[in-house]
Amino acid sequence: MLQVQSLSYEIKGRPILRDIDISIQKGEFYAIVGANGAGKTSLLRMLASDLKPAKGEILFKGKPLRSYSLKELAYARAFLHQSNSMAMAFTVEEVVRMGRYHLKASQEQHDVAIAECMRICEVEHLGDRKIQQLSGGEQQRVHFARVLAQVWDQKEVLLLLDEPVASMDIQFQHQTLAIAKALTAVGFSVVAILHELNLVAQYADRVLMLKSGRKWWEGAPIEVLKPENIYAIFGVQTKVSTDMATLTPSVQTCTVHYSAAKFNSNYKHELAMELKEKYENYKKDNPKARIYDCAKALKVSEAQLLLTQLSDDVVLLKDDIWAILQELPRLGHVMALTRNDACVHERKGTYPTPSNEGHVVLFHNDDIDLRVFIQNWAYAFAVKVKDLLSIQFFDTAGLAVHKVYLTKDSNPIAVYEELVNSYRAADQTYFTINIPAVLSDISIPDTEIAVDRFQSDWLNMKDSHEFFGILRKYSLQRTQALRLAPSGFAEQLPLERFTEILNQASEQEVPVMVFVSNKGCIQIHSGLIKKLVTMENWFNVLDPQFNLHLNMDAIDQIWQVRKPSTDGDVNALEVYDKQGNLIVQLFGKRKPGIPELESWRSLLQGQKV
Repeated sequence: MLQVQSLSYEIKGRPILRDIDISIQKGEFYAIVGANGAGKTSLLRMLASDLKPAKGEILFKGKPLRSYSLKELAYARAFLHQSNSMAMAFTVEEVVRMGRYHLKASQEQHDVAIAECMRICEVEHLGDRKIQQLSGGEQQRVHFARVLAQVWDQKEVLLLLDEPVASMDIQFQHQTLAIAKALTAVGFSVVAILHELNLVAQYADRVLMLKSGRKWWEGAPIEVLKPENIYAIFGVQTKVSTDMATLTPSVQTCTVHYSAAKFNSNYKHELAMELKEKYENYKKDNPKARIYDCAKALKVSEAQLLLTQLSDDVVLLKDDIWAILQELPRLGHVMALTRNDACVHERKGTYPTPSNEGHVVLFHNDDIDLRVFIQNWAYAFAVKVKDLLSIQFFDTAGLAVHKVYLTKDSNPIAVYEELVNSYRAADQTYFTINIPAVLSDISIPDTEIAVDRFQSDWLNMKDSHEFFGILRKYSLQRTQALRLAPSGFAEQLPLERFTEILNQASEQEVPVMVFVSNKGCIQIHSGLIKKLVTMENWFNVLDPQFNLHLNMDAIDQIWQVRKPSTDGDVNALEVYDKQGNLIVQLFGKRKPGIPELESWRSLLQGQKV
């Protein structure tokens, strides 16, 4: 009945909808969902011919929608707007009768249609009431009756409904959608914007998810209404179960918890004291717990816990992160620590002078090798725990991205104290870190990927760093890219292979590069690894200048990956968790312009060096 081809719409140059392609069949109930501002109403208004697209075409019953006259459209489509306020005091029956003004029919036909529409919408008892005297839900039912009256005598009608049940109680929500669903059985096509996902699941044949003006997902409710999709569109956590008898999904939204102190500064002291007490009690009950463990248990960020401890021992620093980074070489010999949820990377040495390359800040010498994504760094603290002094950096969500600890070989403490005093923030009072909304990674089905072009781009890499651009180009997750890699360029290995290779590298003295990253930085160790120790579920490298602590229970996949470069192929061992996040990478020690070590390649191939 309706085909939408490459449809786009904009207002004063601002894109509202982009490249929408959909097809709606005769007898279909088609639901549109999306967050506020996603472009749902704009799309519906274009389907109604109320708005003209910036580009693209809409075909209605095989003809361009723009070729229909208003009179022709009045017989073939009906549109229930989101807002239907009326200035004049019409009665309910008068409002419903407005839907019949364009029709040439006998008075008896009009009366029958109006009576039936009012009866099915249960507003016949309100016929003499003024429309303004009704509740919002009652007014919606009246306008739904008016829209039905417009096409009551017609066949194969397009019925467009913009949030038709928003003000209705549960009974009439279901009754209204049941009416629309019943009409699809006699040839109507219904397109409805709905916010209640369980109503979508129960009544829609297919559902379109819009996000930022783009078609995100489309399909049957059981295909589309998945927790990861719902989170990507609405930013809320849900649990979805399926009635296997009807294949109807049921969406349960997880409760959102707020504290008034998070949005009202008058209560921030109470919130700080409450969190501080919880933190102190947890440490008392778990004396060996690190702040990372405490934050995880209390479901807050590390930085939020530090804010409860502001004192001479915990000092909030200014947000001039670049300036503070330039001061790090003054501290002398320190320990640099970068971690993610499954791995901790510790490297001792002296920070070199950093270089700011715009998209990345680089520290690079034989001791400290860091790639800093400074746009993700937001907070810095000076922290003293007993005799241990540190500078700690956190991202916009308060998660630790990097920490710098003084050692017994550091420059005099006075240098550290001078740095802290120079960058001490003027306001040392508690505040709540506003965690930015994070969209989950979008998993595009393998069938939607241009695999041949992707594999061609892989084979034509001149530098292994081009891999990141390829991921963005094809909207791929890392492990998905490895699955689709050209034959022989990515192989999944048994989980025990990681420790086997590290042990062999240690025994055969093969120098390696160990990369550990988070959203804020990548920390690299280059050289030999010697002392390897397993403690319960932790695999550790315990060398004088380099420590690695890897939680083996977190590992889900290990891949051997080969990427082309102008210096020859680069082989890596990559370790991933259950969510597909990269935990740690291993390379043979190398530099640009120098081919990979043959000893490393032999090690990966299981040959003795």
